[in-house]
Amino acid sequence: MNNIFTLARTDVAPTTHAVLGSNMRAEAGAGQEVIYLAAGCFWGVEKALWNAPGVVTTATGYMGGHTPDPTYEQVCSHTTGHAETVRVVFDTSLTSAADLIRLFFEIHDPTQVGGQGNDIGDQYRSQIWTTTPEQLRDSTALREAYQDVLSARGFGPIQTVLSAAPGADSNARFWYAEDYRQLAPTHSRHNQLNQEDRYYRRPGPHISLQANDDQQADQHHRQHLDQSQVIVQFAIRQPGRQIPRHK
Repeated sequence: MNNIFTLARTDVAPTTHAVLGSNMRAEAGAGQEVIYLAAGCFWGVEKALWNAPGVVTTATGYMGGHTPDPTYEQVCSHTTGHAETVRVVFDTSLTSAADLIRLFFEIHDPTQVGGQGNDIGDQYRSQIWTTTPEQLRDSTALREAYQDVLSARGFGPIQTVLSAAPGADSNARFWYAEDYRQLAPTHSRHNQLNQEDRYYRRPGPHISLQANDDQQADQHHRQHLDQSQVIVQFAIRQPGRQIPRHK
């Protein structure tokens, strides 16, 4: 089976999503909405989301802090207050915010304090920024529903913060990550990640990260994503327990 990245175009503009072919910076059109999701390292989160039915485009960036137009290095210094975040535009006739929020809760460990796996710091926190009252309502209801099930299985409190997306004039708004940190199959980092999609399919032990070892860091992100997903899905997918769906 072809890896999705081998099908991606390589002759695309920086604003074009190399897998979906859509404009990563486009505003939501008719019948579309935007939601912002932070759940650890943004590359792994982004892939899970762009594969979801009804998603029009995704982009990585930084959100929720106080530094305007931050760089990745600034965010990694833990001085900006921003979280690594994925901007998602979706077609409301094909999916819903509730569906994406359910996916969000199942692809990471929302009970971990101050990071994901060995990725420790506020940039890796769990947070949802909504753009409609209905999204905020569904986020709140689903967080409560997942908490009930997780608590029944012996897990701690969900750490996910819910809030309305900041206005365009706020430093806390979504800032697009650098072009070379958007999905780009021509970038060596993504070529490493995409060989047989191995980081999503093979959980393994935690590893010690070296600050400048991108390949090793990315391997850990993928391994932890698998482990967190197993933990949460095991907790919620038990007989007689069902997460409610909102119309």
